[in-house]
Amino acid sequence: MRFLGAIVFILSAVLCLSADMDIIVSYNAFAGDATTVIQYMKGGKTEYIRGHLKNPSKDNNIRIAERFSGEGQQFSIENTSGIQAQVWVANHFADEDFFDESMLSVLQEAEVTVIVNDHRNRVSHRVEVPEEPGMIFLAGTVSDGAFHPSPRMYPKLKCFYLNVVDAETGNPLPDVQAEIRFRGNPVSTRNTDSRGELAIQLSDYGDYTIKIFKEGYIPVEHSFFLDLNEIPTLLRVPLSEELKEYRIVLTWGDFPRDLDAHLAGPMPGSGTFHIWWQNKVLIGGRNFLDRDDTNRYGPETITIYVPADGLYRYAVHNFSQRHASASTGLPGSQARVDVYANGKLEQSFRPDPTQKGTVWHVFNITEDKKIIPVNRYSHQSDSKNIFK
Repeated sequence: MRFLGAIVFILSAVLCLSADMDIIVSYNAFAGDATTVIQYMKGGKTEYIRGHLKNPSKDNNIRIAERFSGEGQQFSIENTSGIQAQVWVANHFADEDFFDESMLSVLQEAEVTVIVNDHRNRVSHRVEVPEEPGMIFLAGTVSDGAFHPSPRMYPKLKCFYLNVVDAETGNPLPDVQAEIRFRGNPVSTRNTDSRGELAIQLSDYGDYTIKIFKEGYIPVEHSFFLDLNEIPTLLRVPLSEELKEYRIVLTWGDFPRDLDAHLAGPMPGSGTFHIWWQNKVLIGGRNFLDRDDTNRYGPETITIYVPADGLYRYAVHNFSQRHASASTGLPGSQARVDVYANGKLEQSFRPDPTQKGTVWHVFNITEDKKIIPVNRYSHQSDSKNIFK
């Protein structure tokens, strides 16, 4: 029997070594119990692999290995190319119906540690549980064949989180009213706190709408889906002050770290321009690029103050992964582009998760001021050649 156990151990080790990456989540079970959830995105579909269930992904690309010492869970990813996966760790025995404050410190007391051995790139990462209360945390993201740590704690499971910022400054907006509806019926009306944040636990799973208001700002409405899993539902909303011009606002999620907004169009009088973070040229004496963000989330904001006659083109560039030709980082980035005009939110765009590329040509504005969706994907590493 001991001989058989040794064979199983050796086979397990060989499996891990042949994989591109293995992920080991360890903890002290005497202090608390943790479970790992890998949110696996491939080909536009999302799947959840839970460590305590020991079931592999449907394509068998992510498998759960048996551990022979210590407490924890171990995963192997056979091929990290062309996929995106987020690594979450949750308090396994948290019960939302019988919640008490002690549940918020279980992950710290259990000393949860995530070790990622990236065999493909010959590097290892160690992620410790964040030193703040909560019942689930994001350790990081696997994208384009590499792991990108981004530890962040969330206080509750199965929760909707709203974060509202000023589209021009990026500053949090307090006292923003949010009205949430489920299948047309109102379920909650709350205001954001001093950090522009709001957390609401919702009892029903499915499609929701949220209307967001603040005096002096253009009201917006968005939809979101609350899924049957532990992962928090996150919505980051930039609000634009009331204006007559075009304002284009890019926001995104924890990964990639840096997405860039690009706008090309006609100069007043004659000639053309192409602006982005490294080329902030004045157009008619105005700086169209109001805000650039290089460290997750955004917003990156461009305002067309006095539209000239001609065609405007808007695109998003995955600057962080600009050298990865078949990148899935941009399509899986949770990016959203909001276009404000005529005192209202005219259109919102999201990338197609089934596509690959480092450039997303989102839309054009025609000479007769119509917003025309393009949604074309390509690869380009050089920022100045985005529209070529």
